[in-house]
Amino acid sequence: MKTHSMKTRPTLRSISTAVATLIALAGLSSCGVRSVPVENRPPVLNKDLVQFDVTYGKFTPNFASVFLWPDLQEAEMAAMVAKVSGASNKADPFLLDSAVLTREIDQMTAQWSTLQCAANHGELQPGDDPDFMDYVSAWKEAKDVTDAKELALCQKNQSVRQADVTKRDANNIAASPFLQDITLSIDPDQSNIQNTKTLDATRTSIEILRDETGLVIHITLGGFLNSQNNPTTDLSDEQLADPAIVAKRLITDVSYNEEFRNLKFTVSDVDKAGQPTGNLYKFALERTIDHGPIARFTGEMNLVSPSGAILRYGMGRIDAFIPGR
Repeated sequence: MKTHSMKTRPTLRSISTAVATLIALAGLSSCGVRSVPVENRPPVLNKDLVQFDVTYGKFTPNFASVFLWPDLQEAEMAAMVAKVSGASNKADPFLLDSAVLTREIDQMTAQWSTLQCAANHGELQPGDDPDFMDYVSAWKEAKDVTDAKELALCQKNQSVRQADVTKRDANNIAASPFLQDITLSIDPDQSNIQNTKTLDATRTSIEILRDETGLVIHITLGGFLNSQNNPTTDLSDEQLADPAIVAKRLITDVSYNEEFRNLKFTVSDVDKAGQPTGNLYKFALERTIDHGPIARFTGEMNLVSPSGAILRYGMGRIDAFIPGR
């Protein structure tokens, strides 16, 4: 693999940093209540900033993805970044709102299950299984005051959830054409994906803690580059004793700058068979924005050689629910 000339790439790098590239995860199911694993999704940009009120804890990703910039000449790259940036700014508000709605839907679905709304208050038909019913078409009459209060909670729950799902679906539909533009910019040949990499948000986690000894950081990247590949900072003693596992799965060089909110770490590059190539992915992510309950870590993800030479410039994003939100 050839390295990029330094004549062209510093300009690309400055463009990438300036636009604060993010990665869109559009896989919010219209019929379910949870985010689905995200693969081959494009970058999304956003310029809004808010204050941070939670620094430590376990951040639970709801979308995450990574990509490498196509190998283009400087003028072509500038045009592509401008196109991606414009489409991303249009798509991102819809996707962020959908994520917030999904969080609310998840919480309300848990309440629905706890109250056993379908079983206790729904008019069931023969063959209905209340354990698998998210909605009911008719309600029983309340037996007493306590039952009436619970019935009202269930009715409100169903009404709000239905409205949230409708709004979330509309958001995803509105974002779709912008996502398509971005996807085709990063990987024009969708039958041969080369630049967009895989990362499964549902198996990814970031935990930033501080105790009397200092910072403690735990990171796992689910399905990074390969669906069976789960690099992590937390290998067991048995795994650490196996050089082959360490070479492909141990996340190293982990650091977090509390003042600038910069998270850095290194992950081994693996091929489709899950074997290390010898190259490395260097992540340098900044927590750049909080959107309601969502924290955003975004920045560079560069592919480097064993000697440290940059082979490809890339970007990465992990959006995660803030601890306690």
